[in-house]
Amino acid sequence: MVDHVVNIDGLTAGTAKQNIIWVLTNYLTGPLLFLAICQASWLKIKTGQYLWRNWLLKFIIAPLFIGSAAPLIVGFIQKNDVWFGAHKFYIWPWMNRINSTFFDPNALGSYLIIAIPMALAAMALLISLRRWLILPAIISAGSFIFCCIILMISSGSRISFVGLILFIFFVLMFFIIVQIEKLKTKISPKFFISISALLIIIYLCLIYFVVYSSPQVIRKIKNNPKLSKTTLARRFDKMKINSVSDIYYNIKKDRGVYATIAVKMINEMPLTGVGLGSFISELPNYRKLIKELVYVPDTACNYYLQIGSEQGLIALAAVFLIFGVWIRKWWTVMHNAGLRLFWIFAGSGVMTMLVVFLFGMHTLAHEIQCLFWICLAPPFIAQPEGWKIKLKSKYLRLLILFVCIIYSSMAISKLSLEKQKKRFGWKDKSRFYQWEKWPDPKNPLVRYSKKESSEKTKCEGFIFEQKWCALYPDIKKNPVSVKFQLGNQSTNFTAADNDWHTLKILVNPDFRNKKIKYSVSVNRTWKASNLGMNNDKRKLGLLLNKYVWKTSDGLYKKEKWQNDGSIMSDHEYRWTGKKAEMEILLKEKYIKIPLLISHPDVTDEPVRIYIGSQNINLTQTIAINNSWQEIILF
Repeated sequence: MVDHVVNIDGLTAGTAKQNIIWVLTNYLTGPLLFLAICQASWLKIKTGQYLWRNWLLKFIIAPLFIGSAAPLIVGFIQKNDVWFGAHKFYIWPWMNRINSTFFDPNALGSYLIIAIPMALAAMALLISLRRWLILPAIISAGSFIFCCIILMISSGSRISFVGLILFIFFVLMFFIIVQIEKLKTKISPKFFISISALLIIIYLCLIYFVVYSSPQVIRKIKNNPKLSKTTLARRFDKMKINSVSDIYYNIKKDRGVYATIAVKMINEMPLTGVGLGSFISELPNYRKLIKELVYVPDTACNYYLQIGSEQGLIALAAVFLIFGVWIRKWWTVMHNAGLRLFWIFAGSGVMTMLVVFLFGMHTLAHEIQCLFWICLAPPFIAQPEGWKIKLKSKYLRLLILFVCIIYSSMAISKLSLEKQKKRFGWKDKSRFYQWEKWPDPKNPLVRYSKKESSEKTKCEGFIFEQKWCALYPDIKKNPVSVKFQLGNQSTNFTAADNDWHTLKILVNPDFRNKKIKYSVSVNRTWKASNLGMNNDKRKLGLLLNKYVWKTSDGLYKKEKWQNDGSIMSDHEYRWTGKKAEMEILLKEKYIKIPLLISHPDVTDEPVRIYIGSQNINLTQTIAINNSWQEIILF
């Protein structure tokens, strides 16, 4: 049975279906957990067994922070030993970043954005229950937040740092709103308007000050001897920030390509999107259209664009509706259920996540998906009479049915495999994967091979040079058989390490300026997703640098001989190694080759020199002194 190819990278339909199932499971996990929490709490609260705050404390907050002990402990161990629990093929330990049991450091950052507000909310809830809990609650919350900030710095998650600042602003904003509402009934309307305007102006000035002073703060962090050594500071050090506009350009540089691709998908398929869980499958196709290099195919780096690109504007509108319903419910509960400080902290945490979603699809990590939906539950636990949509009109039902029919028909026509093949022009499974940006400055552009990959290449020299490495995690225990073939020449290797190697193949001059077939094959492949490195489910072979065609080998850079009256006076020359080759264009029937042996001991130990063409020795000579001599070949 043939497994169809669904993108230009050769991704098979079977693997694409696995992606869809994985994403569908991820999307359903959060809402189903939310419904389960609401149902369980309503049953207990309605029967009078628990007050909502007691149930929330016992079954949500307490388990959450007991479970947080594991990532905190592992995080502090990784702070001293970044490789603890990590594989050497993980990218982040090489960057001195920790993940503390989470999917990656960015997932850890998302957890911290959720955990810090929940810690403050738990503190407010405990204080409301018993007065003697005030000091223990403050100490516990403060200690937990202190540990979270240490992990934030060690994770290098810039978004968690931004999230913490956003959270503070949200708390301040809602606190000001609550205080203004209290003043409304106590002072005259005129004085109320004046006080409100003053507080709003102060708040906006504070935002302005923080935003426009952020480049200076980042520079001070970079220049501070102690702070500059932290992982977070090193991450900021990669960003050239001299003004607020530089922050925007850095975000655009890091996330802009993904956002551009997602917007293009939305523009072309506004109602249906490219399909649930299909962003990663379609990314190589659209990457080819916009002619951009993408380092790791993963997400749109934006929660809302990811939803829109995969499921269309209808699904995106539904997401906004869900969040809007939550905000309305939270606002109502905050004013009617008491414990305003608790609701301010809890609501500010969720609002922060909704803003942070602009910079990443953080909920694709299952643990973050679950935590986010757990944080959405408290307003509905406090008042179990939920909000329900009532369809009062039969015409509304017909409208929904009509939209569903349009959605289905467009999905069937737009996502046709044959149309995709025709549009993006993928051929078969034999081609290499697309070029990617690589963090190693020595190898800035790389691509992976498949189990069998091939392409046509134009012969532009007599030496073909290819740098390659095998990043198999188990390669020492299970070596990989590698075969390179160029035209009718083949070379076999057994790779047993993850080092970079250099392959050189001498090519017959008859192939010059002709296209010849270049192929790479391995006896087995591996998947990065199986190691938790990222969501890349491609079957990978070798990692290849850009190959080069060379017209010389074993020769150093050109230099100029001094004016000493010798045959090479004021002429260019080059040193060779033990063996050197170069391509020479013959304009006459003979060629003169001036050479010099500079060995200090050449008079005691003469040096034998072999000169040939196309691996055939034509002449040999023996050098017995350090003077220039000239060899003529016909």
